[in-house]
Amino acid sequence: MTTIPGILIPLDCLPAVWEVFQGAYDIPNCQPDYIIDIGANVGLFAIWAKEKWPLSKVYCFEPNPELFPYLQNNASFAENRNAGIGDPTITELFTASNRLCSSQYDLGRQYIDRKTIPITIHHPEIFDFKENTLLKIDAEGAEVYICENLHSFPKWLVVECHSRARFDAVRKSLSKGMKMVQIMPLHDDCYLAKFEKV
Repeated sequence: MTTIPGILIPLDCLPAVWEVFQGAYDIPNCQPDYIIDIGANVGLFAIWAKEKWPLSKVYCFEPNPELFPYLQNNASFAENRNAGIGDPTITELFTASNRLCSSQYDLGRQYIDRKTIPITIHHPEIFDFKENTLLKIDAEGAEVYICENLHSFPKWLVVECHSRARFDAVRKSLSKGMKMVQIMPLHDDCYLAKFEKV
């Protein structure tokens, strides 16, 4: 574990620090009153977002019980839930020594040392987005299911897509209510896509 003043980060989660704090998740003209962080991990995006938009109310969802104590410590300003958003019929999380790859789905990156742990998952229909909501989704493979099952759209959305096919499916599912404003490659076959409500 390493500590950035006041922030506790397990070593396997360090690769996310640079990506988040360099502003990869920033969206032009975004001024949210509410921020919902699906796949909050240890709270890095929540911290960055709260610093950028200090008056916003932040809600974090993280299903991994091994990471949730870090989230509670690091994002104590937020309303934190030890639960995920996705297909509620999937009640186990694939995890491995690199907890950045924890997922409801076997993405092939959970390596030989993988294990499964029981989790709580809520269906995406729980959300009724208020005006000026920013939704961030980093759900390690569940992004398509989440986007296909939203019954309303947030004002802004930033979503990590874990393949080009998943990005195409996310874009299609959002096309009736959101326009894409940016897509950027992150690593391997992974993309960060940004959308705004039309």
